[in-house]
Amino acid sequence: GSAAETAGSGVPEEDKQASGPSSLERSQADKQALSLKVLGSMELYSPDGRLLTWRTRKTKELFAYLWHHRGQPVYKYAILEHLWPEDPAERAQKLLHTSLYYLRSLLKSEGCGEIVRYGDERYWIDSAAIRSDLEELLDGLKAGFGGEGGPHVLALYRGDYLETEHYQWADAYRLELRSAFTAGLLECLDRGGKESRAMLLSKLVELGHGEYDDLLADAYDGGGDRSGARQALAIKERHRLEEG
Repeated sequence: GSAAETAGSGVPEEDKQASGPSSLERSQADKQALSLKVLGSMELYSPDGRLLTWRTRKTKELFAYLWHHRGQPVYKYAILEHLWPEDPAERAQKLLHTSLYYLRSLLKSEGCGEIVRYGDERYWIDSAAIRSDLEELLDGLKAGFGGEGGPHVLALYRGDYLETEHYQWADAYRLELRSAFTAGLLECLDRGGKESRAMLLSKLVELGHGEYDDLLADAYDGGGDRSGARQALAIKERHRLEEG
């Protein structure tokens, strides 16, 4: 047989199973995973692509709060403090249990009822069962927006982390991620070629960095995109009027 078959033949059966999932198994796992968007608005999709509806706003926030901690157990009283700070302790605990019931029911209906875990007065989410645009963006940041996937990674940043949800507990990471993303754009701009220049500058302007308006217009103009250049100058004028 082939070298691969020869190498595989001496591996005990139990070690073969422990050697990690095959690409086919990973592909199957992806098909069974929930898909989560947290850049801009928060949206959770079923494995077959349906947008899921939350029973209450607090059910949605509870899911977001647990997922935000990336599989780290969160003490029950920290959840109560962040999600129900104004409520008396007894009422807050009832609201937590009701929200947990709604959350587990929703996830169970999608075959993911076991991903909300509990132990030692702590709750957490098995984040391995969820694919997110954030993880994809962070992978892209590590790669420096390079290659053919660059435009896709830039497009992932539809807005700041959980921006439209206005969760105060997410503020610190929202700023941290925006700062890291902006730094990544600037670093790529410094070493990038002309072909990606307009794309990177456009994203910086979109993020509110009006100081790059002129450079963006020049980049479009230099690439022969007169329409893009006119649009960039129109954005610059709008920024000027807003500041004035």
